[in-house]
Amino acid sequence: MKKKLVTLCALIFIGIGSYVGYSILTKDTDKHLDIQMAQSNVSPDKEWIITFDHGINQEIMNAKSVYVQDQDNKPVPVSLKISDPQTLVVKSPNGGYQKEKTYNLYINRDLDLEHVGNENLPKQYHIQFTTM
Repeated sequence: MKKKLVTLCALIFIGIGSYVGYSILTKDTDKHLDIQMAQSNVSPDKEWIITFDHGINQEIMNAKSVYVQDQDNKPVPVSLKISDPQTLVVKSPNGGYQKEKTYNLYINRDLDLEHVGNENLPKQYHIQFTTM
């Protein structure tokens, strides 16, 4: 009887521990991941043209909602331009990106008027690109 009780307690302990561990590891992580894309052989003077079908949320348009980082996660001074209500242009830095380097372009989900506040989608889009 004592063996069965110890075994039952051990199984309950392992089950609870597994559930708690799983909950901690997966808690809201899906909502914080970003949609990722990758491109190689990108021109050092690449201008990224991003079109939003339902328009751009201009209320949050700033360097925190669209930005580029180098491979060391340092900010890259790009400029942003809205060419029309649905099109955003991310211009390369003065002098262009360095050759044969990897960069990351991040775009906040809420810039797309169609997806503002949609917690079922990732918070940002991520394009990793390598220059030629």
